[in-house]
Amino acid sequence: MIGAGQLLAVAASPSVTGGFTVEIRPRWHRLSLGLEGRGLLPVSGGTDGGRVWAHQLGGALSPCVHIGPASGCAVLTVGVMHVDSDELVHTSPVDVLGLGLGGRLAVDLELISALGVRVFGEVLGQLNRATLVSGTPPLELWRQPAVSGVFGLMLTAQIR
Repeated sequence: MIGAGQLLAVAASPSVTGGFTVEIRPRWHRLSLGLEGRGLLPVSGGTDGGRVWAHQLGGALSPCVHIGPASGCAVLTVGVMHVDSDELVHTSPVDVLGLGLGGRLAVDLELISALGVRVFGEVLGQLNRATLVSGTPPLELWRQPAVSGVFGLMLTAQIR
């Protein structure tokens, strides 16, 4: 199966943001293994001292178990988050290799023949969180939340 779609991420960046995902997912009976490329669009959010913006680009590995149209998956994400502020003084841009681990619930609906739609939601714990600091001594201006949610809608195609 291959797919492409849109993401809506909550608590992954300074504010709610959209994104994209592309995926290839070989399947063997009730088991599958997805390899995804994904990105979150640049978005800004307010802090006490000004605005912080961030975006992400990375991938995910997601082994799944399928029961009918439903599936449950483990999700491991790896990617780079870029965080910056052009309003806050004494800050430097930060690029962090982010690692996330969590779970996903999905439903696959067949539209016609080999085309379908996947709707999913995932909860990810961030193992390595991005932080923007300023000044001496360092003052934390923004820190990526420990837990985030991602919702997605994907158009899928079965390759046989």
